[in-house]
Amino acid sequence: YDLIAALARARPEWSFVLIGPDHDGTAAASGLAALPNVELPGAVPYAEIPSCLAAFDVATIPFQVMPLTRAVSPLKLFEYMAGGCPIVSAALPECARIDLVRIATGRDEWLEALAHGIEERRDPDARAALRAQASAHTWEIRAQQIMQAVDAATASRRAS
Repeated sequence: YDLIAALARARPEWSFVLIGPDHDGTAAASGLAALPNVELPGAVPYAEIPSCLAAFDVATIPFQVMPLTRAVSPLKLFEYMAGGCPIVSAALPECARIDLVRIATGRDEWLEALAHGIEERRDPDARAALRAQASAHTWEIRAQQIMQAVDAATASRRAS
């Protein structure tokens, strides 16, 4: 929340919308809602996510980097790509391995990456590349990869 507050203060002309439930009350306690350019609408129905992404210039994954988050594969990463929305993320391994995702650490890098994302949003080729990348990460493709790995492991054990 400190990062979001710093970004919002540095760019009062930008709007920051954090969608999602506040399970532990930390968003409400953060003071972000008091900033005039920050909105915390809470959870939205899943069916409304495409409409939200269509309204965003840039989508973010501002997770704190720690052992737990280093091990996550944020579903929102693929949703953002499918929506053709430029992405700025903290240095999470799953996000960093995708070259279309801008990785930022610290306020200044985030501001620069967000500014680039705003420009990128206007580029139809960049949006198409994001959507194409998303299509390589469907549940069907992931299931096929898992099955191939299981088949390869089974064949290897039989050969031993």
